[in-house]
Amino acid sequence: MENTNFLNSKIFFPTDWLDYELIDFGNNKKLERFGKYIFIRPDNQAICKPCLSRKFWEKADGEFSSENNSDKGNWKFYNEIPKFWDIKYNELNIKSLPTPFRHLGFFPEQSIHWKWCRDLIQSSQIDQPRVLNLFGYSGIASLDAAIAGGVDYLGFVFFPPSPRSLTPKIASSLMVNRSDDFKVVAVVVNPSNKLLEEITNHLAPDIFQLHGSETAEDIENIKQKFI
Repeated sequence: MENTNFLNSKIFFPTDWLDYELIDFGNNKKLERFGKYIFIRPDNQAICKPCLSRKFWEKADGEFSSENNSDKGNWKFYNEIPKFWDIKYNELNIKSLPTPFRHLGFFPEQSIHWKWCRDLIQSSQIDQPRVLNLFGYSGIASLDAAIAGGVDYLGFVFFPPSPRSLTPKIASSLMVNRSDDFKVVAVVVNPSNKLLEEITNHLAPDIFQLHGSETAEDIENIKQKFI
């Protein structure tokens, strides 16, 4: 009897990248290019043998190592690497940087999902389609959807203890294609006037979202000086 529950799956491959390249993989590692820098990262799904010779792998600028393929570990750099650098993806300007969690600030293999969402928004017959990003780990999906016209609010966290915190300067660089179709929200916790000024100068947010113990006086001060 034919199994009517069988799902016909499709495999999608990201094809829009110029600044990212999976060069080779094998022996539980990946050789990848992020912009002009090449890195080796562990991957327990890369169980085959590498296609390229060792001399290609020796061109890597850095390598991430961890125990038991853990997400946390350390980077070893063989050449000088900047604190962060720009990665282009379509209209997006992404800041890439080596993190203690193996990734470089975003997940390029997820770009097929960004494209799917963007194409769906742009082909929609709805005047103002709305998108709810339930798990915006890198935020790139939200940015891409915003550019496509499907986002009402786009938020940035400015609270250093949060792993999602950005500096106002980096947030500003992500908004090079800002439009009037959505509002920008700055999420802060008991911010100083210095931080508020920096956010305002770099980003000029439409809304400040307060998550601390701000008093009514603090709120009025933010309204008068920074909005």
